[in-house]
Amino acid sequence: MTSEKSDSEIVSACKELIRKFKAGEEPTQDDVEFVMSSNLLKQNMRCPDDGPVGEFADIMMAKLNWKQSQVSAAKCNAKQGHTVLEIGVGAQAFAMEELLKIEGLKRLVGIEISDSFRQKIRAKFASQIQSSQLELYGTDSKDMKAIFRDDNSVDRILAVNVVYFLDPLEAYLKELYRVLKPQTGLIILSCKPIVEKTEDERRSVFANTDFAAIEAKCRRVGFAAENEKISLGENPLVDDIHLIKLMKPTL
Repeated sequence: MTSEKSDSEIVSACKELIRKFKAGEEPTQDDVEFVMSSNLLKQNMRCPDDGPVGEFADIMMAKLNWKQSQVSAAKCNAKQGHTVLEIGVGAQAFAMEELLKIEGLKRLVGIEISDSFRQKIRAKFASQIQSSQLELYGTDSKDMKAIFRDDNSVDRILAVNVVYFLDPLEAYLKELYRVLKPQTGLIILSCKPIVEKTEDERRSVFANTDFAAIEAKCRRVGFAAENEKISLGENPLVDDIHLIKLMKPTL
Protein backbone atom coordinates (compact mmCIF):
# COMPACT_ATOMS: atom_id res chain seq x y z
CA MET A 1 0.00 0.00 0.00
CA THR A 2 1.09 3.55 -0.71
CA SER A 3 1.34 5.72 2.40
CA GLU A 4 -0.53 9.01 2.15
CA LYS A 5 1.68 12.06 1.69
CA SER A 6 1.44 15.03 4.00
CA ASP A 7 -0.39 18.13 2.77
CA SER A 8 2.78 20.19 2.99
CA GLU A 9 4.63 17.68 0.78
CA ILE A 10 1.88 17.82 -1.83
CA VAL A 11 1.72 21.64 -1.79
CA SER A 12 5.50 21.86 -2.28
CA ALA A 13 5.41 19.29 -5.08
CA CYS A 14 2.58 21.15 -6.81
CA LYS A 15 4.50 24.43 -6.66
CA GLU A 16 7.49 22.79 -8.34
CA LEU A 17 5.35 21.14 -11.01
CA ILE A 18 3.62 24.44 -11.78
CA ARG A 19 7.04 26.10 -12.10
CA LYS A 20 8.14 23.42 -14.56
CA PHE A 21 4.98 23.71 -16.65
CA LYS A 22 5.28 27.49 -16.85
CA ALA A 23 8.97 27.21 -17.75
CA GLY A 24 8.17 24.79 -20.56
CA GLU A 25 9.89 21.91 -18.78
CA GLU A 26 8.43 18.41 -18.90
CA PRO A 27 8.02 16.89 -15.43
CA THR A 28 8.78 13.23 -14.93
CA GLN A 29 5.99 10.67 -14.66
CA ASP A 30 7.10 9.95 -11.09
CA ASP A 31 6.80 13.64 -10.17
CA VAL A 32 3.24 13.76 -11.48
CA GLU A 33 2.28 10.40 -9.96
CA PHE A 34 3.50 11.55 -6.53
CA VAL A 35 0.92 14.34 -6.59
CA MET A 36 -1.84 12.55 -8.49
CA SER A 37 -1.92 9.69 -5.98
CA SER A 38 -2.69 11.99 -3.05
CA ASN A 39 -6.12 12.54 -1.54
CA LEU A 40 -5.46 16.29 -1.35
CA LEU A 41 -5.09 16.45 -5.13
CA LYS A 42 -8.24 14.37 -5.66
CA GLN A 43 -10.17 16.69 -3.36
CA ASN A 44 -9.01 19.58 -5.53
CA MET A 45 -9.97 17.72 -8.69
CA ARG A 46 -13.51 17.70 -7.33
CA CYS A 47 -13.59 21.26 -6.00
CA PRO A 48 -10.32 23.14 -6.58
CA ASP A 49 -9.21 25.84 -4.18
CA ASP A 50 -7.21 28.88 -5.30
CA GLY A 51 -3.89 27.61 -3.90
CA PRO A 52 -1.08 25.64 -5.56
CA VAL A 53 -2.89 22.29 -5.41
CA GLY A 54 -6.00 23.77 -7.01
CA GLU A 55 -3.87 25.44 -9.68
CA PHE A 56 -2.12 22.15 -10.46
CA ALA A 57 -5.49 20.36 -10.61
CA ASP A 58 -6.63 22.99 -13.11
CA ILE A 59 -3.52 22.40 -15.27
CA MET A 60 -3.96 18.63 -15.24
CA MET A 61 -7.67 18.78 -16.06
CA ALA A 62 -6.89 21.10 -18.96
CA LYS A 63 -4.31 18.66 -20.32
CA LEU A 64 -6.48 15.57 -19.88
CA ASN A 65 -9.98 16.82 -20.62
CA TRP A 66 -10.02 19.09 -23.66
CA LYS A 67 -10.48 16.47 -26.39
CA GLN A 68 -12.80 14.38 -24.26
CA SER A 69 -14.92 17.44 -23.47
CA GLN A 70 -15.27 18.50 -27.11
CA VAL A 71 -16.24 15.01 -28.29
CA SER A 72 -18.66 14.52 -25.41
CA ALA A 73 -20.37 17.85 -26.10
CA ALA A 74 -20.82 16.90 -29.75
CA LYS A 75 -22.28 13.53 -28.73
CA CYS A 76 -25.04 15.35 -26.83
CA ASN A 77 -26.53 16.30 -30.20
CA ALA A 78 -28.19 19.35 -28.65
CA LYS A 79 -30.44 21.33 -30.99
CA GLN A 80 -32.43 24.49 -31.34
CA GLY A 81 -35.12 24.77 -28.67
CA HIS A 82 -33.35 22.44 -26.23
CA THR A 83 -32.64 23.12 -22.58
CA VAL A 84 -29.08 21.94 -21.91
CA LEU A 85 -27.26 21.47 -18.60
CA GLU A 86 -23.56 20.86 -18.02
CA ILE A 87 -22.55 19.69 -14.55
CA GLY A 88 -18.94 20.39 -13.60
CA VAL A 89 -18.06 22.98 -16.24
CA GLY A 90 -14.42 23.27 -15.12
CA ALA A 91 -12.10 26.25 -15.30
CA GLN A 92 -11.26 25.75 -18.97
CA ALA A 93 -14.91 25.11 -19.93
CA PHE A 94 -13.97 23.12 -23.04
CA ALA A 95 -17.39 21.47 -23.41
CA MET A 96 -19.20 24.73 -22.70
CA GLU A 97 -17.30 26.38 -25.56
CA GLU A 98 -18.83 23.80 -27.90
CA LEU A 99 -22.32 24.05 -26.41
CA LEU A 100 -22.29 27.83 -26.82
CA LYS A 101 -21.85 27.36 -30.57
CA ILE A 102 -25.32 25.79 -30.83
CA GLU A 103 -27.81 28.37 -32.04
CA GLY A 104 -31.30 28.75 -30.68
CA LEU A 105 -31.06 26.87 -27.39
CA LYS A 106 -33.93 27.58 -25.03
CA ARG A 107 -31.63 27.54 -22.00
CA LEU A 108 -27.96 26.73 -21.46
CA VAL A 109 -27.08 26.14 -17.82
CA GLY A 110 -23.71 25.41 -16.25
CA ILE A 111 -23.09 24.18 -12.71
CA GLU A 112 -19.62 24.51 -11.18
CA ILE A 113 -19.20 24.12 -7.42
CA SER A 114 -15.64 25.50 -7.30
CA ASP A 115 -15.67 29.21 -6.47
CA SER A 116 -12.32 29.80 -8.17
CA PHE A 117 -13.42 27.96 -11.31
CA ARG A 118 -16.68 29.93 -11.48
CA GLN A 119 -14.69 33.16 -11.38
CA LYS A 120 -12.67 32.00 -14.38
CA ILE A 121 -15.79 30.90 -16.24
CA ARG A 122 -17.50 34.23 -15.56
CA ALA A 123 -14.46 36.08 -16.91
CA LYS A 124 -14.26 33.86 -20.00
CA PHE A 125 -17.95 34.08 -20.88
CA ALA A 126 -18.83 37.48 -19.45
CA SER A 127 -20.79 38.64 -22.50
CA GLN A 128 -22.71 35.36 -22.82
CA ILE A 129 -23.67 35.45 -19.14
CA GLN A 130 -24.67 39.12 -19.33
CA SER A 131 -26.89 38.41 -22.35
CA SER A 132 -28.42 35.35 -20.59
CA GLN A 133 -27.09 33.03 -23.29
CA LEU A 134 -25.44 31.15 -20.43
CA GLU A 135 -26.61 30.74 -16.84
CA LEU A 136 -23.95 29.78 -14.30
CA TYR A 137 -24.57 28.41 -10.81
CA GLY A 138 -22.60 27.03 -7.88
CA THR A 139 -25.50 24.82 -6.77
CA ASP A 140 -24.91 21.20 -5.78
CA SER A 141 -26.63 19.19 -8.52
CA LYS A 142 -28.14 16.91 -5.86
CA ASP A 143 -30.91 19.52 -5.55
CA MET A 144 -31.63 21.70 -8.58
CA LYS A 145 -35.15 22.85 -7.73
CA ALA A 146 -33.99 26.46 -7.59
CA ILE A 147 -32.77 26.14 -11.19
CA PHE A 148 -35.28 23.69 -12.64
CA ARG A 149 -38.49 23.98 -10.69
CA ASP A 150 -40.46 21.83 -13.10
CA ASP A 151 -39.92 18.12 -13.57
CA ASN A 152 -39.21 16.74 -17.06
CA SER A 153 -37.78 20.04 -18.28
CA VAL A 154 -34.20 19.33 -19.48
CA ASP A 155 -33.33 17.90 -22.89
CA ARG A 156 -29.59 17.26 -22.52
CA ILE A 157 -27.30 16.83 -19.50
CA LEU A 158 -23.54 16.48 -19.80
CA ALA A 159 -21.06 15.66 -17.04
CA VAL A 160 -17.41 15.13 -18.03
CA ASN A 161 -15.30 13.30 -15.40
CA VAL A 162 -17.81 14.21 -12.71
CA VAL A 163 -19.65 11.00 -11.80
CA TYR A 164 -16.65 9.73 -9.79
CA PHE A 165 -17.28 12.40 -7.16
CA LEU A 166 -21.09 12.18 -6.74
CA ASP A 167 -21.73 10.74 -3.30
CA PRO A 168 -24.17 9.25 -2.58
CA LEU A 169 -24.62 8.60 -6.29
CA GLU A 170 -28.27 7.56 -5.99
CA ALA A 171 -29.28 10.97 -4.60
CA TYR A 172 -27.78 12.72 -7.63
CA LEU A 173 -29.28 10.23 -10.07
CA LYS A 174 -32.76 10.74 -8.64
CA GLU A 175 -32.49 14.49 -9.20
CA LEU A 176 -31.19 13.97 -12.73
CA TYR A 177 -34.09 11.61 -13.35
CA ARG A 178 -36.53 14.23 -12.06
CA VAL A 179 -35.42 17.00 -14.40
CA LEU A 180 -34.75 14.96 -17.57
CA LYS A 181 -37.45 14.83 -20.23
CA PRO A 182 -38.85 11.35 -20.85
CA GLN A 183 -38.20 9.54 -24.15
CA THR A 184 -36.34 12.38 -25.90
CA GLY A 185 -34.00 13.48 -23.09
CA LEU A 186 -30.40 12.30 -22.90
CA ILE A 187 -27.73 12.32 -20.19
CA ILE A 188 -24.07 11.68 -21.01
CA LEU A 189 -21.72 10.76 -18.18
CA SER A 190 -18.31 10.99 -19.85
CA CYS A 191 -15.61 8.99 -18.06
CA LYS A 192 -12.03 7.78 -18.42
CA PRO A 193 -11.47 4.03 -17.93
CA ILE A 194 -8.19 4.71 -16.12
CA VAL A 195 -10.33 5.69 -13.12
CA GLU A 196 -11.49 2.08 -12.83
CA LYS A 197 -7.89 1.18 -12.03
CA THR A 198 -7.82 3.44 -8.98
CA GLU A 199 -6.26 1.57 -6.06
CA ASP A 200 -8.37 0.98 -2.96
CA GLU A 201 -6.36 3.31 -0.74
CA ARG A 202 -6.96 6.20 -3.16
CA ARG A 203 -10.74 5.98 -3.28
CA SER A 204 -11.63 8.32 -0.41
CA VAL A 205 -12.48 11.07 -2.91
CA PHE A 206 -13.30 9.02 -6.01
CA ALA A 207 -16.53 7.54 -4.69
CA ASN A 208 -17.55 5.86 -7.95
CA THR A 209 -14.92 4.08 -10.03
CA ASP A 210 -16.71 0.93 -11.22
CA PHE A 211 -18.59 1.79 -14.42
CA ALA A 212 -20.68 -1.39 -14.37
CA ALA A 213 -21.81 -0.55 -10.84
CA ILE A 214 -22.61 3.02 -11.93
CA GLU A 215 -24.76 1.72 -14.77
CA ALA A 216 -26.54 -0.68 -12.41
CA LYS A 217 -27.39 2.17 -10.04
CA CYS A 218 -28.68 4.23 -12.96
CA ARG A 219 -30.99 1.42 -13.98
CA ARG A 220 -32.27 0.99 -10.41
CA VAL A 221 -33.27 4.65 -10.38
CA GLY A 222 -35.24 4.05 -13.58
CA PHE A 223 -32.91 5.03 -16.42
CA ALA A 224 -32.25 3.01 -19.54
CA ALA A 225 -28.43 2.89 -19.82
CA GLU A 226 -25.86 2.03 -22.45
CA ASN A 227 -22.08 2.43 -22.59
CA GLU A 228 -20.29 3.70 -25.70
CA LYS A 229 -16.52 3.25 -25.76
CA ILE A 230 -14.45 5.69 -27.84
CA SER A 231 -10.73 5.91 -28.55
CA LEU A 232 -9.44 9.43 -29.14
CA GLY A 233 -5.77 8.62 -29.67
CA GLU A 234 -2.89 6.24 -29.21
CA ASN A 235 -2.59 6.33 -25.42
CA PRO A 236 -5.52 4.33 -23.95
CA LEU A 237 -4.83 5.61 -20.41
CA VAL A 238 -5.57 9.16 -21.53
CA ASP A 239 -7.35 8.89 -24.86
CA ASP A 240 -9.96 6.19 -24.23
CA ILE A 241 -13.31 7.34 -22.86
CA HIS A 242 -16.61 5.77 -21.90
CA LEU A 243 -19.90 7.55 -22.51
CA ILE A 244 -22.54 6.25 -20.14
CA LYS A 245 -25.75 7.31 -21.90
CA LEU A 246 -28.96 7.53 -19.90
CA MET A 247 -32.51 7.94 -21.13
CA LYS A 248 -35.76 8.16 -19.23
CA PRO A 249 -38.48 5.79 -20.44
CA THR A 250 -42.02 6.97 -21.02
CA LEU A 251 -43.72 8.03 -17.82
